[in-house]
Amino acid sequence: MNNNDGVEPGNAAYMREPAIGRMHARHTGRDPLAIADIQFVLSQLADKKPGWIADFGCGTGRTFSDLGRAGWKVIGVDMSRPMLDAAQRQKTDETDFDGAIHPPVLIQSSLTNLAGFQPGSLDAAICLYSTLGMIRGCRNRHKFLKAAHETVRDGGTFIVHAHNVWIQRKFPGGKRWLATSLLRSLVSKCEFGDRWANAYGVNGLFIHSFRFGELIRDLSDAGWKTEICLVHDTPKSADDSPNQKPVAAVSRREKANALGWIIACRKT
Repeated sequence: MNNNDGVEPGNAAYMREPAIGRMHARHTGRDPLAIADIQFVLSQLADKKPGWIADFGCGTGRTFSDLGRAGWKVIGVDMSRPMLDAAQRQKTDETDFDGAIHPPVLIQSSLTNLAGFQPGSLDAAICLYSTLGMIRGCRNRHKFLKAAHETVRDGGTFIVHAHNVWIQRKFPGGKRWLATSLLRSLVSKCEFGDRWANAYGVNGLFIHSFRFGELIRDLSDAGWKTEICLVHDTPKSADDSPNQKPVAAVSRREKANALGWIIACRKT
Protein backbone atom coordinates (compact mmCIF):
# COMPACT_ATOMS: atom_id res chain seq x y z
CA MET A 1 0.00 0.00 0.00
CA ASN A 2 1.47 3.33 -1.06
CA ASN A 3 0.63 6.76 -2.36
CA ASN A 4 0.08 5.31 -5.86
CA ASP A 5 -3.11 3.86 -4.37
CA GLY A 6 -3.82 7.01 -2.37
CA VAL A 7 -3.05 5.20 0.91
CA GLU A 8 -0.82 7.07 3.33
CA PRO A 9 1.53 5.13 5.68
CA GLY A 10 -0.50 6.21 8.72
CA ASN A 11 -3.69 4.93 7.11
CA ALA A 12 -2.01 1.64 6.23
CA ALA A 13 -0.97 1.27 9.88
CA TYR A 14 -4.51 2.14 10.98
CA MET A 15 -5.94 -0.57 8.73
CA ARG A 16 -3.54 -3.19 10.12
CA GLU A 17 -4.15 -2.34 13.79
CA PRO A 18 -5.58 -5.56 15.33
CA ALA A 19 -7.94 -3.72 17.69
CA ILE A 20 -9.29 -1.32 15.07
CA GLY A 21 -12.38 -3.39 14.32
CA ARG A 22 -13.56 -3.33 17.92
CA MET A 23 -12.76 0.37 18.39
CA HIS A 24 -14.37 1.36 15.10
CA ALA A 25 -17.57 -0.57 15.80
CA ARG A 26 -17.85 0.95 19.28
CA HIS A 27 -17.36 4.48 17.96
CA THR A 28 -19.62 4.39 14.90
CA GLY A 29 -22.31 2.36 16.63
CA ARG A 30 -23.25 5.31 18.83
CA ASP A 31 -22.27 8.23 16.58
CA PRO A 32 -25.42 10.21 15.60
CA LEU A 33 -23.79 11.23 12.32
CA ALA A 34 -23.13 7.61 11.35
CA ILE A 35 -26.71 6.74 12.29
CA ALA A 36 -28.00 9.66 10.20
CA ASP A 37 -25.95 8.41 7.24
CA ILE A 38 -27.64 5.01 7.34
CA GLN A 39 -31.08 6.57 7.73
CA PHE A 40 -30.40 8.73 4.68
CA VAL A 41 -29.22 5.73 2.66
CA LEU A 42 -32.38 3.79 3.51
CA SER A 43 -34.57 6.77 2.62
CA GLN A 44 -32.89 7.13 -0.79
CA LEU A 45 -33.18 3.42 -1.55
CA ALA A 46 -36.72 3.01 -0.28
CA ASP A 47 -38.37 3.33 -3.71
CA LYS A 48 -35.72 1.24 -5.49
CA LYS A 49 -36.06 -2.46 -6.25
CA PRO A 50 -33.49 -4.19 -4.00
CA GLY A 51 -30.56 -5.76 -5.80
CA TRP A 52 -26.79 -5.79 -5.42
CA ILE A 53 -25.21 -2.94 -3.45
CA ALA A 54 -21.54 -2.36 -2.58
CA ASP A 55 -20.48 -0.67 0.64
CA PHE A 56 -17.09 0.77 -0.31
CA GLY A 57 -15.12 1.15 2.92
CA CYS A 58 -17.58 -1.02 4.81
CA GLY A 59 -15.53 -1.16 8.01
CA THR A 60 -17.09 -3.58 10.46
CA GLY A 61 -20.34 -3.82 8.51
CA ARG A 62 -22.36 -1.07 10.18
CA THR A 63 -24.80 -0.96 7.22
CA PHE A 64 -25.20 -4.69 6.70
CA SER A 65 -28.20 -5.43 8.91
CA ASP A 66 -30.28 -2.46 7.77
CA LEU A 67 -29.59 -3.07 4.09
CA GLY A 68 -30.13 -6.80 4.50
CA ARG A 69 -33.49 -6.31 6.18
CA ALA A 70 -34.49 -4.08 3.28
CA GLY A 71 -33.75 -6.95 0.89
CA TRP A 72 -30.43 -5.73 -0.54
CA LYS A 73 -27.61 -8.14 -1.34
CA VAL A 74 -24.54 -6.46 0.14
CA ILE A 75 -20.92 -6.60 -0.97
CA GLY A 76 -18.65 -5.18 1.74
CA VAL A 77 -15.32 -3.84 0.43
CA ASP A 78 -12.49 -2.71 2.71
CA MET A 79 -8.68 -2.75 2.75
CA SER A 80 -8.49 -3.56 6.45
CA ARG A 81 -8.27 -7.24 7.35
CA PRO A 82 -9.14 -6.60 11.04
CA MET A 83 -12.21 -4.63 9.93
CA LEU A 84 -13.34 -7.43 7.63
CA ASP A 85 -12.68 -10.01 10.34
CA ALA A 86 -15.01 -8.06 12.63
CA ALA A 87 -17.56 -7.85 9.80
CA GLN A 88 -17.24 -11.60 9.29
CA ARG A 89 -17.98 -12.22 12.96
CA GLN A 90 -21.09 -10.03 12.70
CA LYS A 91 -22.10 -11.85 9.53
CA THR A 92 -21.76 -15.19 11.32
CA ASP A 93 -23.58 -14.06 14.47
CA GLU A 94 -26.32 -11.92 12.86
CA THR A 95 -29.57 -13.88 13.01
CA ASP A 96 -31.29 -11.33 10.76
CA PHE A 97 -29.46 -12.82 7.80
CA ASP A 98 -31.19 -16.18 8.24
CA GLY A 99 -33.87 -17.17 5.76
CA ALA A 100 -34.76 -14.61 3.10
CA ILE A 101 -32.04 -12.10 3.97
CA HIS A 102 -28.86 -12.53 1.95
CA PRO A 103 -25.60 -12.71 3.96
CA PRO A 104 -23.08 -10.11 2.78
CA VAL A 105 -20.10 -10.93 0.58
CA LEU A 106 -16.80 -9.55 1.93
CA ILE A 107 -13.90 -8.43 -0.29
CA GLN A 108 -10.51 -7.09 0.77
CA SER A 109 -9.52 -4.52 -1.81
CA SER A 110 -8.18 -1.03 -2.38
CA LEU A 111 -10.90 1.38 -3.50
CA THR A 112 -8.63 2.51 -6.33
CA ASN A 113 -8.45 -1.04 -7.69
CA LEU A 114 -11.95 -2.38 -8.28
CA ALA A 115 -11.01 -4.55 -11.26
CA GLY A 116 -12.92 -7.51 -9.82
CA PHE A 117 -16.28 -5.81 -10.41
CA GLN A 118 -17.99 -6.22 -13.76
CA PRO A 119 -19.29 -3.04 -15.43
CA GLY A 120 -22.91 -2.38 -14.51
CA SER A 121 -23.01 -5.27 -12.04
CA LEU A 122 -24.30 -3.19 -9.11
CA ASP A 123 -27.69 -1.61 -8.59
CA ALA A 124 -26.31 0.85 -6.03
CA ALA A 125 -23.18 1.72 -4.09
CA ILE A 126 -22.35 3.69 -0.96
CA CYS A 127 -19.17 5.20 0.48
CA LEU A 128 -19.89 6.54 3.96
CA TYR A 129 -18.17 8.07 6.98
CA SER A 130 -15.77 10.13 4.83
CA THR A 131 -14.00 7.07 3.49
CA LEU A 132 -13.56 9.06 0.28
CA GLY A 133 -11.45 11.57 2.22
CA MET A 134 -9.07 8.83 3.35
CA ILE A 135 -7.84 8.51 -0.25
CA ARG A 136 -4.99 10.94 -0.76
CA GLY A 137 -4.80 12.85 -4.02
CA CYS A 138 -7.54 14.14 -6.31
CA ARG A 139 -6.39 11.79 -9.10
CA ASN A 140 -6.75 8.76 -6.83
CA ARG A 141 -10.15 9.91 -5.60
CA HIS A 142 -11.24 10.43 -9.21
CA LYS A 143 -10.00 6.93 -10.05
CA PHE A 144 -12.23 5.47 -7.35
CA LEU A 145 -15.28 7.60 -8.20
CA LYS A 146 -14.91 6.69 -11.88
CA ALA A 147 -14.51 2.99 -11.09
CA ALA A 148 -17.59 3.09 -8.85
CA HIS A 149 -19.47 4.78 -11.70
CA GLU A 150 -18.51 1.95 -14.04
CA THR A 151 -19.65 -0.76 -11.63
CA VAL A 152 -23.15 0.69 -11.15
CA ARG A 153 -25.81 0.13 -13.79
CA ASP A 154 -27.45 2.99 -15.68
CA GLY A 155 -29.98 4.68 -13.41
CA GLY A 156 -28.31 3.23 -10.31
CA THR A 157 -27.64 5.15 -7.10
CA PHE A 158 -24.38 6.18 -5.45
CA ILE A 159 -24.27 7.80 -2.01
CA VAL A 160 -21.13 9.38 -0.57
CA HIS A 161 -20.30 11.19 2.68
CA ALA A 162 -17.53 13.78 3.05
CA HIS A 163 -16.28 16.22 5.71
CA ASN A 164 -16.44 20.02 5.29
CA VAL A 165 -13.03 21.72 5.38
CA TRP A 166 -14.43 25.08 6.52
CA ILE A 167 -15.78 23.67 9.79
CA GLN A 168 -12.18 23.54 11.01
CA ARG A 169 -12.31 27.28 11.68
CA LYS A 170 -14.68 26.61 14.59
CA PHE A 171 -12.10 24.48 16.43
CA PRO A 172 -9.14 25.81 18.46
CA GLY A 173 -6.31 26.66 16.06
CA GLY A 174 -8.56 25.95 13.08
CA LYS A 175 -8.19 29.30 11.33
CA ARG A 176 -4.41 29.01 11.52
CA TRP A 177 -4.61 25.46 10.19
CA LEU A 178 -6.75 26.61 7.23
CA ALA A 179 -4.24 29.32 6.37
CA THR A 180 -1.35 26.87 6.65
CA SER A 181 -3.16 24.28 4.54
CA LEU A 182 -3.82 26.86 1.83
CA LEU A 183 -0.17 27.93 1.82
CA ARG A 184 1.05 24.33 1.62
CA SER A 185 -1.26 23.70 -1.32
CA LEU A 186 0.46 26.52 -3.18
CA VAL A 187 4.05 25.45 -2.54
CA SER A 188 3.92 21.63 -2.20
CA LYS A 189 2.08 18.52 -3.35
CA CYS A 190 -0.42 18.84 -0.50
CA GLU A 191 -3.97 19.80 -1.40
CA PHE A 192 -6.03 22.35 0.50
CA GLY A 193 -7.93 20.30 3.06
CA ASP A 194 -5.28 17.59 3.57
CA ARG A 195 -4.51 16.88 7.21
CA TRP A 196 -2.85 14.23 9.32
CA ALA A 197 -4.13 13.43 12.81
CA ASN A 198 -3.37 11.05 15.65
CA ALA A 199 -6.31 8.72 16.27
CA TYR A 200 -6.93 5.24 17.64
CA GLY A 201 -3.31 5.14 18.76
CA VAL A 202 -2.08 5.62 15.18
CA ASN A 203 0.14 8.56 14.21
CA GLY A 204 -0.39 10.35 10.91
CA LEU A 205 -3.91 9.22 9.99
CA PHE A 206 -4.70 11.05 6.74
CA ILE A 207 -8.05 12.65 5.93
CA HIS A 208 -8.98 15.11 3.22
CA SER A 209 -11.82 17.52 3.98
CA PHE A 210 -13.73 19.06 1.09
CA ARG A 211 -15.22 22.30 -0.06
CA PHE A 212 -18.79 21.70 -1.19
CA GLY A 213 -18.12 22.82 -4.75
CA GLU A 214 -15.01 20.63 -4.89
CA LEU A 215 -17.01 17.55 -3.89
CA ILE A 216 -19.75 18.22 -6.42
CA ARG A 217 -17.18 18.79 -9.20
CA ASP A 218 -15.35 15.57 -8.30
CA LEU A 219 -18.59 13.60 -8.53
CA SER A 220 -19.62 15.31 -11.77
CA ASP A 221 -16.20 14.74 -13.36
CA ALA A 222 -16.59 11.01 -12.65
CA GLY A 223 -19.97 10.97 -14.41
CA TRP A 224 -22.36 11.19 -11.46
CA LYS A 225 -25.45 13.40 -11.46
CA THR A 226 -25.78 14.83 -7.94
CA GLU A 227 -29.38 15.10 -6.73
CA ILE A 228 -30.09 15.07 -2.99
CA CYS A 229 -27.94 16.27 -0.08
CA LEU A 230 -28.17 15.67 3.64
CA VAL A 231 -26.49 18.58 5.43
CA HIS A 232 -24.73 17.34 8.56
CA ASP A 233 -25.33 19.83 11.34
CA THR A 234 -24.19 19.09 14.88
CA PRO A 235 -26.90 16.66 16.07
CA LYS A 236 -28.37 16.80 19.54
CA SER A 237 -29.35 13.13 19.34
CA ALA A 238 -29.78 10.28 16.90
CA ASP A 239 -33.49 11.22 16.69
CA ASP A 240 -32.84 14.64 15.10
CA SER A 241 -34.60 15.05 11.77
CA PRO A 242 -32.12 14.91 8.87
CA ASN A 243 -31.80 18.12 6.86
CA GLN A 244 -32.33 16.87 3.30
CA LYS A 245 -32.62 19.08 0.23
CA PRO A 246 -31.72 19.21 -3.46
CA VAL A 247 -28.00 19.74 -4.03
CA ALA A 248 -28.70 23.00 -5.88
CA ALA A 249 -30.58 24.35 -2.83
CA VAL A 250 -27.70 24.02 -0.34
CA SER A 251 -27.12 27.55 0.95
CA ARG A 252 -23.81 29.38 1.35
CA ARG A 253 -24.25 29.15 5.10
CA GLU A 254 -24.66 25.37 4.92
CA LYS A 255 -21.61 25.11 2.68
CA ALA A 256 -19.59 27.00 5.27
CA ASN A 257 -21.02 25.74 8.56
CA ALA A 258 -21.98 22.09 8.02
CA LEU A 259 -19.90 19.35 9.58
CA GLY A 260 -20.14 17.64 6.21
CA TRP A 261 -22.56 16.38 3.61
CA ILE A 262 -23.90 13.12 2.29
CA ILE A 263 -24.79 13.26 -1.39
CA ALA A 264 -27.08 10.96 -3.34
CA CYS A 265 -26.12 10.64 -7.02
CA ARG A 266 -27.57 8.87 -10.02
CA LYS A 267 -25.82 7.28 -12.98
CA THR A 268 -27.33 8.67 -16.15
